[in-house]
Amino acid sequence: MKSTRCVREELSVPQSKESDSMDQNPSSSFEEPLLVGLNDFIDQDFDIDDEEQEEEEVTIFSQSSPRLTVSCVSAHDYYKTIACVQSDVKVATQKLTALHCEFDQHVVQLFRSAKQTWQKDENDGASQSPVKLQCSAESDEQDEENACESGKQPNGNVNGDSHNNYDVNDNGRFKDALKELERKRRHPARLHPDIWYNDAGQLNDGPSCRCCWRARQKGISHGRYPGEARVEPCDPLSNNANRLHYYRVVIKPQANLFQKFSITEIEYKDKLYSFDGFGILSHEPIDRNMPLCRLNRWNIDYEVSLVEEVVPDFFSVRDLDLFWEYVFVELLELYDVKLFAANVEDGCPIFHVYPRFVCKRKEKTGCTQQMLPMSVVLEHLLQNCRLIFDQPAERGDFNDRINKQHLDKFSERLKGQVVANPWKRPVALRLDQLDRMQKAPDGYSVIVHFGRHPTVTTYAGTPEYQRAWKRFAKFRRVVMLQSYPRTEDRAKLAKMEAHLTELKAKNSVKRDLIMEVSCQDFMQTGIWSDVVQHCLILLVLLNHIRFHRCLRVFQQRIDYSFRKPSLLELAFTHPSYRADSGTNADHVRNVLNNCGLRQLEFGSKRTNPWNSRKRGVSCLVDVMSRMGEKKSRASSTVNNERLEYLGDAVIEFLTTIHLFYIFPDLEEGALAPYRTLMVQNSHLSKLAAKMGLDEFMLFAHGPDLCFEEDMRHAMANAFEAILGAVYLDGGVHVADRVFGRFLFPPDWNKALHWVWFHPPRHPLQQEYPDGDRHLIHQCPTLQKLTEFEQRIGVRFNHIRLLARAFTRKCVGYNFLTLGHNQRLEFLGDSVLQLVTTEYLYKHFPDHQEGHLSLLRSSLVNNRTQAVICDDLEIPNFILQPPAFLRNEPQELRMKDKADLVEAFLGALFVDHSLDYCAAFVRYCFLPRLKQFIEEQRWCDPKSQLQQCCLALRNPSGGDPDMPVYKVVCVEGPTNTRVYRVAVYFRGERLATGEGHSVKQAEMNAAKNALRAYRALFPQIFRNHNTSTAPPPTSSASFSSSLSNPVTDSHKITNNNGSGNGYYNTKNRGGSSNSNSSSSSSNSVIITTTITSSSSSSSSSTSSRRSRSRKRNCCSIINKKNIQRNNNDNGDRKNRNSICSNSSSCCATTSSSSTQGEKFELL
Repeated sequence: MKSTRCVREELSVPQSKESDSMDQNPSSSFEEPLLVGLNDFIDQDFDIDDEEQEEEEVTIFSQSSPRLTVSCVSAHDYYKTIACVQSDVKVATQKLTALHCEFDQHVVQLFRSAKQTWQKDENDGASQSPVKLQCSAESDEQDEENACESGKQPNGNVNGDSHNNYDVNDNGRFKDALKELERKRRHPARLHPDIWYNDAGQLNDGPSCRCCWRARQKGISHGRYPGEARVEPCDPLSNNANRLHYYRVVIKPQANLFQKFSITEIEYKDKLYSFDGFGILSHEPIDRNMPLCRLNRWNIDYEVSLVEEVVPDFFSVRDLDLFWEYVFVELLELYDVKLFAANVEDGCPIFHVYPRFVCKRKEKTGCTQQMLPMSVVLEHLLQNCRLIFDQPAERGDFNDRINKQHLDKFSERLKGQVVANPWKRPVALRLDQLDRMQKAPDGYSVIVHFGRHPTVTTYAGTPEYQRAWKRFAKFRRVVMLQSYPRTEDRAKLAKMEAHLTELKAKNSVKRDLIMEVSCQDFMQTGIWSDVVQHCLILLVLLNHIRFHRCLRVFQQRIDYSFRKPSLLELAFTHPSYRADSGTNADHVRNVLNNCGLRQLEFGSKRTNPWNSRKRGVSCLVDVMSRMGEKKSRASSTVNNERLEYLGDAVIEFLTTIHLFYIFPDLEEGALAPYRTLMVQNSHLSKLAAKMGLDEFMLFAHGPDLCFEEDMRHAMANAFEAILGAVYLDGGVHVADRVFGRFLFPPDWNKALHWVWFHPPRHPLQQEYPDGDRHLIHQCPTLQKLTEFEQRIGVRFNHIRLLARAFTRKCVGYNFLTLGHNQRLEFLGDSVLQLVTTEYLYKHFPDHQEGHLSLLRSSLVNNRTQAVICDDLEIPNFILQPPAFLRNEPQELRMKDKADLVEAFLGALFVDHSLDYCAAFVRYCFLPRLKQFIEEQRWCDPKSQLQQCCLALRNPSGGDPDMPVYKVVCVEGPTNTRVYRVAVYFRGERLATGEGHSVKQAEMNAAKNALRAYRALFPQIFRNHNTSTAPPPTSSASFSSSLSNPVTDSHKITNNNGSGNGYYNTKNRGGSSNSNSSSSSSNSVIITTTITSSSSSSSSSTSSRRSRSRKRNCCSIINKKNIQRNNNDNGDRKNRNSICSNSSSCCATTSSSSTQGEKFELL
């Protein structure tokens, strides 16, 4: 730990991002040791002076290797040079123009004419129209025109809320999906009944967009990027080197991008050029501060970056447009990909895509890459666009017509190539095998393709199977928690499993399929699956760049530019959004199934599987047992839920401080309703609408956000996430400015806008603007408070603020403090919430918002603050009422002590800044966090007992048995009343507890029940003979620098349950013994130390006692089962004796168990 002098020098000049907007006076220099009085209960291994090191933003640009040289193969026959001002420009020759015409006529126009043929057949032979699954009712052009004129939703729906027009029933939606699948299966140009094709704006089972008409007019999900406009067309016969910016796309890792029989190669001048990915050409430079593009596909995390290079010489814009039209539109049928701005059909696309075919050579000076010109690529595609068997004679006997050896080479060369049939749907297909022996009915050889069915068409997609599987999984989990599963439960489990097998057998459609089609009319393309894999990842990158460009509009709207744009992207990401497709999700799946790699390499499950799974007791205990990181680290969560958790605290803090200053005469009870109205979701959704968040939100199409009520709730959450991102990126001053800018816009009400940003000072500060320390020698009360200042090392400029913080409401109004501390307590509560929330957000990156809330509630509750109040001896410094109003001295309650700590934080904030409050919290609150995690203080005893009882619920179903609490006794007068509560489970009393409130008594009763009857739950707690606790699960966690601030000898134990279980950390003498190693880093430990006067006995005796206690106590829990199995009186007597023996056994073992016994949670 650093010396006191270093700590004093650090906090005397707070290191903040920027000055707090609510700072009224600069902090004065310190003469006393800063916070020296707190050193006694600061954990020596907890580095409170660890400076926050800001994590650098990983941008989209990667460093190019200095030893890599890229050059282009010359093609002067197709391109000629024209000198320009900035750089030389290549333009097309007549030979290249002729190549364009030939490619367009023999390739592009061929596919277009074939498409028109099957579109006509589809219109003539379709027996039914597509099934409409949109939330809104059918709307035609006339409805949309009327809606535009009247401002209403089409079909008269004003709010876009269409619950009545959409069948949300699972069975109804499943039937509609099957109808749509059947319609597509009957398509006259369908290539095969088991392979699926793409339709513009359609999923496999219905429309891709189910939003109402009004919602479709804006939003990133509808292809409308704010700020995009028409791009002036480039010269189609030039490379436009003086206008375009070229970037090479780099994808890491290379898994599932290149495999054997899947590499596209072009032979040119006796050299082999392999496909090496894509390059993109943009009309405007890409921001260097743009974050890295990340996506997860096949359980592999990909990182897509850019390398800026010189614009290639030998290509023209017309070359790139023909390549895009042929590969992306005609072959892969990616109809929903639009590279133009919304409602723009002419001009130039936002990006041009350049396929890179390179020949790599290693030299002494480095690596050299020669890149093919686009003319060679187009010639390659043109030459390979021919029928697989272009002569009718080749349909005969292969052994007679063609040399067998030649045919083997021909089949091997076609293996893995993407072949196309323009007259069928889908157009392209990966050729896995060419069967020479088997013939189709038309005499052609057979193409074999290995693929997969869509999930909705298999047994796993039926609602009946899904419900049966959920019931089976739930019942199996309950049976596993039983100590001794019953025979009838095992039989029922086997019956449910047999029912699942029966449902699988009913549906003959399996996931994997082997498809055989005739090769008639199939054409070669000269493209293999590696091009397809790169194409689909490229779409994600293009959407990523377009989204971050449109965020510039939002940053101009809020008048702030983010230093970390990734925070802004995270704030707009709804939990339903998945950035792994870049376009219609079913289109991507169909293309990958039809043309992608056959054998994919799947990574292991996500490094942190809790990002997607947040339910279940096992998940909760596992996450909550993890210690925090010593240094802040970015979370792997890819949605805005954590930022929403932080932003909620930021908004509450901002509203609190403004209400505190603007209304100096209102008490806490009057300020709280104002704050509630300002922070509720209905108000935040209106502010989000002012900010236009619905134009930038990233969410998945579906029934979740298609209703206006759900959309408003999502917008309110996004607004909180935006404020959290602004706070992290720019500090509280910027967050306050952004929040006030939309709360009271200057063009709406200038007076309110001025008042919000110019709040008055505190009345005590207004009375003496330069400080009131000159009153100390005149007032004995203030002289006493200087002792407290010396104790904590903080010198107040307005010491009467400290006096007011220690003035309780019973004192009444006086001229020294001008009131009591209720308003300061109202302010300090928000300050404490913000400081702890920010710390938990930064240092617990693996925790979701629910887990962070549990940690925060355990850290800032009244019990923790009461202990801190006693440690600082604040009750010795509170102001006493006058003598004629003073009654008999009474001990402060827990709530009163917590109010004193919060009021002190409020006074510290008003007199100094938020940085001083953060330093106080780091000294007094955060060192206790490790203890709360190890002892599971985040889960109160009532919750623990309830979870244990749920584990013993009846597997056959029905409502589970829950613990019941009853008040059995009330003693004492009104002001010192003591309640006694008993807890019952299945009719048996487990324990009792006492407390000054019913809630406290219930907690103590549950705590005593868990201590006395821990063996009732054998599947949750397991005996450990070790006497030490295991280390944290992560070596990177900061728990290695934290030691237990107290020893077992100072632990407060109370068999009656009246103790609060906290440690008096002021007088510590020993050290903790929680540093032993564990054999498994994934085990979750709940440590329960049982004090005893008897010495430790042998481990075998303890084990026998534990097993006996489990057997006897389990008889109480399963009393109803014993009664059902024992019908005679003799058995009833035996059962009663067992119950009585179990009670005595529990009482005996609880007093004679060995010290240091631990129990591990499964």
